[in-house]
Amino acid sequence: MRSRTPPAPPSTCPTGSPGGARDIRPRTAVDSLAGALPRVRRVVLPDAGHLPRVEDPEGIRKAVAGAL
Repeated sequence: MRSRTPPAPPSTCPTGSPGGARDIRPRTAVDSLAGALPRVRRVVLPDAGHLPRVEDPEGIRKAVAGAL
């Protein structure tokens, strides 16, 4: 069954996108977010991989604090 609800408009809110430099995902998979969210701010944590919130919690705290 198809939804009759129209899609929501794209978000214009500032959005953070932290990621690890050692992530095994292709960079294009992460960079595609920039096309979907025009005000995205990318933060690459050099010592983190796929789970930056676990692997570099201090880097995440700094990224969030810098965005506030």
